Amino acid sequence: MTIVNAFIVFREAQKARDSPDRSEEFLQELQTQLLQITASDFVEEFPEWTQIREGVRKRPQHQCKKKVGLIEFPEWTQIREGVRKRPQHQCKVCSIRKKKVGQRSATRFYCETCSDGNKRVYLCDRIRPEHYPGNSMTCHQIWHLKWKNGEERPRPRVGRDIQMRGLGKKRRRADTDDDAMEGDDNSGTEVAEEGNSDAAIDVDESGMRYTTI
Repeated sequence: MTIVNAFIVFREAQKARDSPDRSEEFLQELQTQLLQITASDFVEEFPEWTQIREGVRKRPQHQCKKKVGLIEFPEWTQIREGVRKRPQHQCKVCSIRKKKVGQRSATRFYCETCSDGNKRVYLCDRIRPEHYPGNSMTCHQIWHLKWKNGEERPRPRVGRDIQMRGLGKKRRRADTDDDAMEGDDNSGTEVAEEGNSDAAIDVDESGMRYTTI
């Protein structure tokens, strides 16, 4: 079928040039081309993603070296017998995009690749439309795709820029000046009571959240 189609094209081309459409000339040319085929002609080549024609979306240049993914903070703290707490931390993206001092969005997840030891980059796994008009990305995606792993993050709307701190470096949260900075690593606590999933959240005078039956 391919040879027949090729001959039809050859014949039409000969007509356009006012030349005779001799089949022997076509077959001779076809035989010559077939004899020049080598094994490399049967290997299918795929172009690199970054070398595809202009206009096609290219792979982001700023990427984590490893597979990017969120990891849940693994540690629990025992409060009393049968009750333990899991710390929640301020999302880096939410801290930058918040519109007023004191606004907080805690998360249990962080990016292991972007973190430096215990100085972790905590990020939400939720879509927050208030961050950008028409936003459809999670804070995790904003940090890696829109902000190029935080390298091109904007200045905060309010307060100071985010900080990278290790665990155990708590800060006072009484005044609003401290609150203007990015929240401390133990700014929130998720508490779970063992053996009971039907619990309610209560807050004591110190601001610590507990699970009560």
